[in-house]
Amino acid sequence: MSEGQSKALPPEAQAVPQPGGIGNPAEEARDRRFAELDALIATEKQAARKRRQSRKHKRKTGRKKPAAASLAEPWHRAVTRSAGGHRDKYRPDRQTAERMAKAYRAALIPRRKPGRKPDSATETAAGMRMRGDPWCEVYSAVVPGWRRMDKHERAYDGARLRRNVKGYLRRRGLKSPARISTWKK
Repeated sequence: MSEGQSKALPPEAQAVPQPGGIGNPAEEARDRRFAELDALIATEKQAARKRRQSRKHKRKTGRKKPAAASLAEPWHRAVTRSAGGHRDKYRPDRQTAERMAKAYRAALIPRRKPGRKPDSATETAAGMRMRGDPWCEVYSAVVPGWRRMDKHERAYDGARLRRNVKGYLRRRGLKSPARISTWKK
């Protein structure tokens, strides 16, 4: 900053007495040019002190504390005690501990069934067939616009629906729709 420009300084940074000068230290003051620099140094020292305190706090605690909501769960204590027992018993290194956590997760969370989920029309049609409804009722209930379709569209959509229902029931170990009798007795 040049001498022509002046910046308003806070009153505590205007003229600061510095000990160790010539004469009486209480009466001697630093030059006003250094007041801004002194204020900057003081704020940097304060910020460094705060950083050191936060580092000490992090070192002291070791790891992050879990959220307060998870501590209230009834299973939290059992899981942490179990993990502590395994850590004491096996004394795993970092890589082994991660493998153990992966195995625990795999055992805890059930696997999803492979393949894509069937659409709602297939599920509805399979339920109707298991109840014993004939295909003509299933088609009109499940396929939109079944009554207005021509015979080729009906043949295509009907075959597709029958194939999907058969696969759906077979994957679940239920009776094949071909074995379900729909004849009135």
